[in-house]
Amino acid sequence: MEIRFQLTEEDIVRSNLYVLKHSPTVRRMTRVQQFASPIIFLIVPFVLRLNTAGFAFFAVIAVVWALLYPLILERRTRRSLQKMIRQGQFNDILGEHSLKVTSNQIVERSGAGEIITERKQILRVDQTEDYLYLMAASGRANVIPKRSFENEAALEHFLDKLQ
Repeated sequence: MEIRFQLTEEDIVRSNLYVLKHSPTVRRMTRVQQFASPIIFLIVPFVLRLNTAGFAFFAVIAVVWALLYPLILERRTRRSLQKMIRQGQFNDILGEHSLKVTSNQIVERSGAGEIITERKQILRVDQTEDYLYLMAASGRANVIPKRSFENEAALEHFLDKLQ
C-alpha cells in the first residue's frame, strides 16, 4: 500500500512539539531542566546568607520557573523551528512525500531521498487528532498527516497494513 502526502511548516513544528512532549528521553531532560534551576534558586540565599526576604524572593522565582518552564520551552522550540524553516534547514523535508508499506519494509520517498525502515524496527504507531507517527527504534518517526487519507476507512485500512 502506498500513500502520498505533503508536509507543511505547521506539520514540522507540530511533529517536533509532539516528540518534545512524548519522548521519554526528551521528557526526562526537560524535567531535569525544569527542577534543577529552582533547586539552585533555593540554594543561592543560603550561600549568600540572605535574610528571610531574600529567601522568599528566590523561592518565588523558583516556583515561577518550575511552573512556567514547560510553556517557555514549547514557545522557544516553536520559534526556533520556524526560524530554521525560514532559513531553509527543512527544505528537504517539506513538500511531497510518498510512503509505501511492504511485507517487511516501510519506504519513504521525498526531496531528501529514500529512507527504508524495516517493519520490525517500528516500535509503535502513535495517533493524534491530525497525525500518525510511526515510531522507529532508531529514534526517528515517520510523520503522516491524517488529511492524506480520503476517509476514515482508508486510514483504518492503512493501520491494518501496518499490523
